[in-house]
Amino acid sequence: MEVQKVGPDVYYSLKEMVRFVDWYPESQEHFALISRAGFTPRMQEIAEEEKVILIALADMLQI
Repeated sequence: MEVQKVGPDVYYSLKEMVRFVDWYPESQEHFALISRAGFTPRMQEIAEEEKVILIALADMLQI
């Protein structure tokens, strides 16, 4: 099985699912994605624009 980098499709899917969560009125949404293979360049651009936290497995292993 080939490991692929996470792209915007995963992020947009997650954002779509948020509509079904019953948040408290004062709640704010924050997104973080964790990937074993890393992230596509486009996902990195979107993360910077929309302040999405991206965590690669290699980053977690360094901690």
